[in-house]
This record gives sequence, C-alpha cells and structure tokens, in this order.
Amino acid sequence: MHEVKLVKELVEKALNIVKENQAKRVKKIFVKIGANSHLTPENFSHLFKEFSKATILEPAEIVISPAQEEGLILESLEMEI
Repeated sequence: MHEVKLVKELVEKALNIVKENQAKRVKKIFVKIGANSHLTPENFSHLFKEFSKATILEPAEIVISPAQEEGLILESLEMEI
C-alpha cells in the first residue's frame, strides 16, 4: 500500500504545479522511480492512470526512468500554457 500513497502524492503534486502555472494541457510527465519504492514501471503506470482519471493529467504521456535516489520523483512536466 506504500506504493499507492507514493503515486497518489505524485499526482497531487503534479496537479498543484499545473494549477500554479495555469496550464491548458500536460503533454508529458517525467518520473524517476527509485529501487526502494517497490514500484515497477507497469505498476506505476496503472496506478497513475487510476489517480489521474478525469484530470488534466489523464491524456499525458508518462516517461519513466530509473533513479539512483530513493522513492518516487516527479522530475518535470511538459505543459502547454
């Protein structure tokens, strides 16, 4: 269940960034997954789709890379302002 919390918090953080920047669209979301997060890219994608349903994030492409750091990191968002 730790993984669910990590993904939910990442979605909330991304939505806050979108709101602060008054973005019209999110094209890409760049995420890094650390080994200790216990998330696979597939698991992350599935959970992200669940938590981003009916939001501006839903149609965005997710770009995932491994991280040396711990946890789950929202690296950046490619937005249309």
